[in-house]
Amino acid sequence: MRMTFIAVHAGAGTHINPLESLCAKAVKASNGDIVRAVKILEDDPSTNAGIGSNLTFDGRVECEAAFFSSNQTVFGAVGAVSRIRNPIVAAYKLAKEQSSAADKRLIVPSVLVSQGAEQWAQSEGVEMCEPDELIIERSLNEWKDAKLLIDRDSKQQLDTVGAVSVDVNGDCSAACSSGGIMLKRSGRLGHATQVGGAVWAEQKGSRSVAVSLSGCGEFIAKTCLSQRIAQGLLEREEDEDLMLNRVRNIFEKDFIHSTLLAFRSSKRLLAGGLVLIYDSNERSRELIAFHNTEHLPFAFGDATSVRKAFSKRTSLSPFIIHSFPSYFCDNPPGSTH
Repeated sequence: MRMTFIAVHAGAGTHINPLESLCAKAVKASNGDIVRAVKILEDDPSTNAGIGSNLTFDGRVECEAAFFSSNQTVFGAVGAVSRIRNPIVAAYKLAKEQSSAADKRLIVPSVLVSQGAEQWAQSEGVEMCEPDELIIERSLNEWKDAKLLIDRDSKQQLDTVGAVSVDVNGDCSAACSSGGIMLKRSGRLGHATQVGGAVWAEQKGSRSVAVSLSGCGEFIAKTCLSQRIAQGLLEREEDEDLMLNRVRNIFEKDFIHSTLLAFRSSKRLLAGGLVLIYDSNERSRELIAFHNTEHLPFAFGDATSVRKAFSKRTSLSPFIIHSFPSYFCDNPPGSTH
């Protein structure tokens, strides 16, 4: 592998318009930078991130975003922000500030929310905006319809966008950004602001794992799902289950059948996302995409080529999982899943 590999998703949820082409555009324009990729998704009004985000019950936009890097294991997140044009940029800057934390007299925070996050972001030169600039006609109409039909069991957008990447040295990163669920309470924080919830990136020995998840934020955060998936893959022995099967088993055991969620409606146990594994000893890289939501649009590649996909759940397959392995050796194995 000679360059940074990146994969981008537009959220596990219900998508009226397929967004895999937007994901491919983000991959191509990112040059391997996941912050740039997520920023492209935030700037597109068709996603539930940045401009065009879902509105709170009070009719406001409150966004959140997170960035996690295996390099020095830094994590940064912002939540309940209404004046930051690209929340992922603020999350990235907050994470990177921890890289020089040893030089600072005060403990550097990993999560900032609301006005405190906005004030800090402005002081760091992050582009700001007025709250109304993030509201578009589509999201406003959906908010009005949702308030009229609040008692109906309607399908909610759970589509946090995100990305994962890994370079030739095994340094990996994960990121996400979200406008949250429609009609959420003001001040609500989702899985992006929870360490181990939406994103995880870690390098252990020769293996690197990056995870970016989307879905019902409260339940993903409660089960620390991204961390559990990453740890399960980092601890996997070579002769054990395929990576794909291990992700499936962790999802079933630690999310769907988690004792922490035993008293929650199974209809709301929804999640999906991307998992990227790189092993320098095996000279292999594998991207896994999974979801039990209706859809998951995503794309992946590097500077030479990009692939896109729009994954759909069916009545016969309530859980969908795909694997895209690559090998970097003279005689690559012929097996694929």
